[in-house]
Amino acid sequence: MKWYANNYRRSLVDMHIDDWSPEFLSKFSADEYYGNLVKAKVWSAMVYLQSHVGLCYWPTDSGLMHGAFRGRGDAVKRLVDKCRAGGMSVTGYYSLIFNTWAEILHPEWRIIKDGGKSWYEEGSRYGLCCPNNPEYRAFALAQIKEISEYFTLDGMFYDMTYWEHVCRCPACKKRWADEVGGEMPAEDWGDASWKLFVQKRQLWLAEFARLITDKTREDMPGVTVQHNCSAMVSMGWVSGQTERISDLCDFTGGDLYGDLYSHIFVCKYYMGLTNNPPFEYQTCRVNNRLYQHTVTKTEEMLTQEVLLTAAYHGASMLIDAIDPDGSMDGRVYEKIGRVFASQSVYEPYMGRGEYLADVGVVFDAEAKHGDESRGYGNQSCSVRAAKTLAECRVACGVAAGKLEGYKAVVAPDMGMMSAEAVKNLTDYVKNGGKLYFSGLGNAEIFREFFGAEYLGVTEETVTYAAPAREYEGLFGEFNQKYPVHSYYRQPLFEKASGAEVLAHIALPYTVPGGKIYAPGGHKFASIHSDPPGKLTGYPSVMMKGYGKGAILWSGIPVENEERVNYKRIFTAFLGLLLPESERVLKTDAPKFIDVPIFKDGGGFLFSCVDLSEADGLREHSFTVDIRCAEKPSSVKRISDGRPMAFEYAGGRVKIRIEDFKLFEMYSVCE
Repeated sequence: MKWYANNYRRSLVDMHIDDWSPEFLSKFSADEYYGNLVKAKVWSAMVYLQSHVGLCYWPTDSGLMHGAFRGRGDAVKRLVDKCRAGGMSVTGYYSLIFNTWAEILHPEWRIIKDGGKSWYEEGSRYGLCCPNNPEYRAFALAQIKEISEYFTLDGMFYDMTYWEHVCRCPACKKRWADEVGGEMPAEDWGDASWKLFVQKRQLWLAEFARLITDKTREDMPGVTVQHNCSAMVSMGWVSGQTERISDLCDFTGGDLYGDLYSHIFVCKYYMGLTNNPPFEYQTCRVNNRLYQHTVTKTEEMLTQEVLLTAAYHGASMLIDAIDPDGSMDGRVYEKIGRVFASQSVYEPYMGRGEYLADVGVVFDAEAKHGDESRGYGNQSCSVRAAKTLAECRVACGVAAGKLEGYKAVVAPDMGMMSAEAVKNLTDYVKNGGKLYFSGLGNAEIFREFFGAEYLGVTEETVTYAAPAREYEGLFGEFNQKYPVHSYYRQPLFEKASGAEVLAHIALPYTVPGGKIYAPGGHKFASIHSDPPGKLTGYPSVMMKGYGKGAILWSGIPVENEERVNYKRIFTAFLGLLLPESERVLKTDAPKFIDVPIFKDGGGFLFSCVDLSEADGLREHSFTVDIRCAEKPSSVKRISDGRPMAFEYAGGRVKIRIEDFKLFEMYSVCE
């Protein structure tokens, strides 16, 4: 059994410390460090072998050892050995690409921005080395070889495997010229060569990650390999990080710092991606990432984050940062110990069962773009759609290319998706799936689904969806006279035969910011806004049967809106495809209580997690109603084994939850 299996308590202590002062890391103590991990009840320690600064924590020939460890070069090795002797697994931390020492010593390795300078030259603390530079690659491989010869480890973690900027260095220019020809293109999302360049950057990064992974497995047989996969979610197209990076990892994980709904999204995404469970959710003990060194999250906040990950059967890694002098705050580890202790009663049940979801939200890391004229993309729409579905008590997953098992799929902004990804969606619907998609898309998608020719987009950046009278009930307070407003261009295409038009495009009286009709002025109807004035014959929302399934398309990505009336439209659209009676979960719990469900053999495991502010959490009572083929023999609360009363009727089990606060897990046995 690999070390990560059923290992849910993990720790990392950041050591991005320079050595210009003899004070820095002078008080580093393997005994103190290990003692704090014991206090924290940690099962797995990630230990720094090097940092973004680039200085090494072992005697190195290829690099430069940190000044504090010269003369006591085995200090970090003693920590690694002490942890392993104490029963903890140890993963070594190594920073790729981010290496300030290497950029300073080898400026020819640097990532060069559009202006001709590196980020470090512009004043950043971070030096960046280009993963396309052959000499930097050889350096990284030499460092891995040294690590393998000096340390005995259970795993290696490679941080920062992404592009911070578009690189215009000689190595990148040469690679483009060799593979494509000509000069590297400038950013232009209407240019096919630019889109090819974006794809090339993704492929180049994945190739570099594979080089590092293969070298690690060659030099350290049996050691697990993990790249930090956070940039797939937290960054836009510029990172170049895609699911190809996760494919190279023994398990998927990364450090994320969003709100609790973003936390849920990442849990679902990583759970679907990981090659082996559990996935790993990393977050810091400090408020606002690690920018506020002395400000520790409250115990309630840390507990909430850890137990939210536990609800999705993931492993939590809590990140601290060492003091510059190498000492540590023991109070932090006492607090972490209490947090992990609160998870302990649930750990025997984590890792059991298969996550149940009716709806899959398609998030595609390859489909990101920076086209500001759209004002949205697959990334933002996916995250907000998943949040809305969670608030509306719809059991949903994040579908990273895997659509099997979902009754309906939400696929926002398919325009940058690969032909393979689009084919997966069309095959899914042909075989009986239900698909909601939105936005501009591309000509091939509209031709495939609707048999219609794509005519372009509206000139207007303010557009409306005017409901057909028979469908006004789907749109809440909006109707033909007062249609749904958006700040998005909509696509124009001819109505396809067999498609039901639920709404048409309506446009303002004039093009916003358009034709000047008098000196110093623009032609408009209302000075503050652009009210609807023209109802067109172009469809804005359509629904159609396709194969054995059905499609609903909206020109306005309503799932990207945070306003409640737009959320209601989105869920009404989904209700046409997937009626509530067909869904696995019903509950009258407040919208800030998440209820993930796992099929466990003949029964179920489900959790309830309060996502509201952790301070001052209140008790709640509500009902959880789960679709269940057979009457359960029992329902119990995991924390204390208490039997729970339930009702069974019509193929559903209804459980009354009383006095709920923060978190609980329940077992439904058939």
